[in-house]
Amino acid sequence: KTNTGGPGHSLLRFREAQETKNIDILFIGSSHTSKGFDNRLFAQHNLRTFNMGTGLQTPQNSYYLLQEYVPEMRPKKIIMELFWDVLAYENGTEACIDITSNAPLSSEIIKMNVETKQFKLINSMLAGYLSRSLKPLNLAEQQKIKGETYISGGYLEGSHNDDYTRTS
Repeated sequence: KTNTGGPGHSLLRFREAQETKNIDILFIGSSHTSKGFDNRLFAQHNLRTFNMGTGLQTPQNSYYLLQEYVPEMRPKKIIMELFWDVLAYENGTEACIDITSNAPLSSEIIKMNVETKQFKLINSMLAGYLSRSLKPLNLAEQQKIKGETYISGGYLEGSHNDDYTRTS
């Protein structure tokens, strides 16, 4: 299973994250982050921010994203959102699939999937990267998602319903 260019706009977020440097605040966490921290409001106060929220992101997913992106982004502050339902009921499956489907291959993304010890995630990661030999990630397109608008800096404007389904 892959989710390249699907709900949550992670494809656009990770493309932009690769080019983002020297920010004031990095927001990270679940969809409450991506749909809750509007970068435009912080820009009004001359703060450069980036929103790294993804659907059902667990602290483990956040850890690997921080390992991957913080060295280049060099944020002055990091705000990590934790949502109780994600902590109580999620094992990171959906977030791993979303992140792996939309982010470039890296040692941190591989470690994130392997650490889950879930064969279906490792298999999904391998299948996704094999399919990239036919269609590279840089050629993938973001789908238009009804009720969602990606705002530069990682914010997801629109529906605040949980658009993600649990597979675990």
